[in-house]
Amino acid sequence: YTASGAYYDSTMLSLPKEYKDYDAISKRKTTLETLVSYIKTIQTEDSLQRMAKMSEADRDKYIAGIIKKIEKNDEKKQEELENIQNQNQNPNYNPNVPSNGVTPTVGNDGKAAWYFYNQTTISFGLNDFVKKWGNRKLEDNWRRSQKAMSFEVTPNDVADTSKTKNPNGTRNPAPLASSVKKTKAYYLENVPFSDSLMQKSNNKIIDSYYNLASTYKDELNNNKKSIESYEKLNSRFPANKYKVATYYQLYKIYTSTRNQAQADNYKNKLFNEFPNSEYTQILKNPNYIAEKNSQKGEVELFYTETFNQYTTGNYSEAYSKSQESFTKFGRNEFEGKFAYIKAMSTGKLKGADSLEAALKQFQVLYPKEPAVKQAQDVLNVLYTLKHPSEATGKVSAINNADTFNLNLESEHYVIIVYPDDAAMANKFKTDLANFNSTFYSNQNYTISSSLFGNAQQLTTIKTFKSGAEAAGFENNLKSDKTIFTGNAKLELFSILAVSAENLPKVYKRKQVETYKPFHDEHYKKP
Repeated sequence: YTASGAYYDSTMLSLPKEYKDYDAISKRKTTLETLVSYIKTIQTEDSLQRMAKMSEADRDKYIAGIIKKIEKNDEKKQEELENIQNQNQNPNYNPNVPSNGVTPTVGNDGKAAWYFYNQTTISFGLNDFVKKWGNRKLEDNWRRSQKAMSFEVTPNDVADTSKTKNPNGTRNPAPLASSVKKTKAYYLENVPFSDSLMQKSNNKIIDSYYNLASTYKDELNNNKKSIESYEKLNSRFPANKYKVATYYQLYKIYTSTRNQAQADNYKNKLFNEFPNSEYTQILKNPNYIAEKNSQKGEVELFYTETFNQYTTGNYSEAYSKSQESFTKFGRNEFEGKFAYIKAMSTGKLKGADSLEAALKQFQVLYPKEPAVKQAQDVLNVLYTLKHPSEATGKVSAINNADTFNLNLESEHYVIIVYPDDAAMANKFKTDLANFNSTFYSNQNYTISSSLFGNAQQLTTIKTFKSGAEAAGFENNLKSDKTIFTGNAKLELFSILAVSAENLPKVYKRKQVETYKPFHDEHYKKP
């Protein structure tokens, strides 16, 4: 497909719009460009990751080899450019004339019998060619100024191709590689050395594999390549975010190709691994979508009943019905409204601390819900009640950063404070354990959890040798996109590096807000 994309691109340069299949060819060209971009992204990120995993000595040797190839290519291109310039300056120059000086055979009319023995026709031909194509090297795909290239060395080892055009519309010849490509720093710029950068690189590969498979299936009708890409995605990244969707797509492909055994295999995977997903519900019940649409009226009636329970002071029943709505109806247009009633009912049943945590969670999960403003008004009142001195313009002693001691070379911990929501907390703890074992298996960090006040949990990771080491773990964790997904929004989590000396003070107050200004000042992100 990469080679095919190059030929389609070349064809479109000269294909007249009046051609009967012009639109279809143009569309196919665009599809192939998109497809090839996914392929090259995978190749690029794989290459960068290979460099990241090399020893420093091997990486230096590898980069030196790339630079040496570029220098040789530059020398060769320079010679070719000089030869072309010499030919343009001397149109009578003809490399086909024998070096022994023998005059070529001529015809009866006195003119050269063969085109290339006639200096005049050669000159005209050369000028016409340059007008249309510019100065081109004799090679495969010579019509294209930008060749499709294989990625065997590094994403940056090929000279950029000029996109500027001459006044007559032809492209300029490709310039030599810039001097910056002959420096070590150039090749290290995008290498994912840190855990967070490696994860970003993996995310690019994951997205590209999924989009690649979808393009093969939907645009090119190539089920074989689509299956190959979906399965390779799941093989390389077993916990990728598209897994449930890939199972469903593979089920559909195998069903359409009458491979019932494989279709049943992926159907069972959906049922066993994702029993509550919409894809599973669709397979279990062909009328699922229609029934879901018919439920809209039922949801509205259920919400009205829930709202009435809250307004009449039956908070326990309002809370129960709000909770029930999520399992009974799943995602629906009243979901945010149910969540707000649940948060307010939580406060009525469990007190101010629980109300504060529930409202903050509501704001993060449903930022576009109209009730967010009402939630903020309630939070402002709660804050004023908790900090009366600030309401009168006085500075509370508890917020004074000087109450904490700074010693970045001492033993440190990383603490994580988040809402006491069982489903979210359990998933987060599992994901955190996987993160720790995957990226810090050699550090022997331990993880423990406990309640933090009435409505929050505290997870502690220890022990770090210094503040810098703890801050590095903190920043990498915040950048990990696989952990903070679904209801586990990063905004709900306070992740802070703290010294062993300061931790008891933070824990005693049960409020990270008192420590955060001190943390932000002294543990800045590198």
